[in-house]
Amino acid sequence: MRTFAWFLAAVLAATSSPATQVPPKLTIIHFDVNVGDATLLISPDGHGVLIDAGNRGRGFNPIKEFLDRARSSGDLASLDYTIASHYDADHIGGLDELMENGWYPSIAAYDRGNTNLPWFDIPYVRQSCSRVDDADAAFALTQWGTAPTDSCPNSGNNARRASCQIVEYMVAAEAGGRRETLQPGDTIELDHGITIEAIVVNAEDADGNTVDVHFPGRRDDCAANDFSIGLLISYGDFRYLTAGDLTGNPSQDVAAVEVLIEDDAADVDVYHIDHHGSETSSALEFLEAMQPTVAIASNGSQHGHPTQNVVQRILDLESEPAVYLTNRNPDSNAWSGDSDSIADLDLDGYDGIVEIGVWRRSYRVWRWRGGNRLGGGDRYYIKQR
Repeated sequence: MRTFAWFLAAVLAATSSPATQVPPKLTIIHFDVNVGDATLLISPDGHGVLIDAGNRGRGFNPIKEFLDRARSSGDLASLDYTIASHYDADHIGGLDELMENGWYPSIAAYDRGNTNLPWFDIPYVRQSCSRVDDADAAFALTQWGTAPTDSCPNSGNNARRASCQIVEYMVAAEAGGRRETLQPGDTIELDHGITIEAIVVNAEDADGNTVDVHFPGRRDDCAANDFSIGLLISYGDFRYLTAGDLTGNPSQDVAAVEVLIEDDAADVDVYHIDHHGSETSSALEFLEAMQPTVAIASNGSQHGHPTQNVVQRILDLESEPAVYLTNRNPDSNAWSGDSDSIADLDLDGYDGIVEIGVWRRSYRVWRWRGGNRLGGGDRYYIKQR
């Protein structure tokens, strides 16, 4: 695996925002965690918001290495918030590693709360989760209650039990004392007018509208992705949507939750593609409402993400967005794309990043590969609204 330190130095030099810089810049880092998702916002004044942290191990490399260097250099003043979009291991597996090793958020560790959790198997945790002791298992009992004895019927790839990573995250988040449940309509405010609004949580929007996830034979705890948190990030007229593994295509045995946020997400500049580009998400009507200029997939080497069908739906939009990937997926079912739009071509290490730098009127998208920034980035103008 490549050494990451020299790569981080180059990234931070390019993403730093000294007080004399005019106009101030918002930086959005899409980490290369291979399979999974991790996104870091750094405000012009150096306040950080980490949305997910990949699977186990990725909290240390590349995320902790990046944060440590950013703090040492002064580019990151503080990590104010973490947000767990939902409880899949490839989104939360690295969060407890960060929290237990110097990076517990200074203000709040947000997630979607303790409702509709995946079913919990205590013998499995005690036998298989080496980092969870009996006290932690007892804590988990209070969160999950009695586990059902059957698996999730008619739920496609959402049939699952609570992973070790979920328990580890819950224990670490509670231990820090700042774990909070994000509610629909809640807004996080950063410097320079940057806002992060929760536009959907647990399949409910800010107006109280909901989508029924209880189609025949399905329980609440089988709808892990359907309950993802959707976030709309605004900086001036710039609008960016990220929503974990939010679902949209009922033909894939999921609920059409994306319909709840078609109005809120209308006419965005950048769409962080739901569920890594899975067939469960990015419904056509949702994409047509957004009409993004840029779409970014945090993908890896598994599951055929992003699928050719999903990317083609995006490319067929009237505006024909530019599509970027954190990784090239060798799966024949995945969209291969243009190599100039992909950060990591060989899946060797975690040194590929898709970076966005946002100013008041325009933004640039850079790909990092092998520790080098590819050219001057692609420039886009923020939509006039």
